[in-house]
Amino acid sequence: MGNMNKAVTLAEESAALNRKVGNMIQLSWSVHHLGFIHQILGEWDKSEQYYKEALDIAQRLDDFQSVGSAYGYLG
Repeated sequence: MGNMNKAVTLAEESAALNRKVGNMIQLSWSVHHLGFIHQILGEWDKSEQYYKEALDIAQRLDDFQSVGSAYGYLG
């Protein structure tokens, strides 16, 4: 709680592990969390980039829950 630097590090580690093992559904959520963290930090370009990546992954997987979430946060 309250340590955004640690949150960024942990979310990046999560995304890296998901990429390594090929867990695409979880990767979508890890990238989504990175977007949310950067949104909170006011880093709009990074946030949008991560949200778009999460949306792209979710659309390729046809994961309607992740697609809806990504659209919601992009909005």
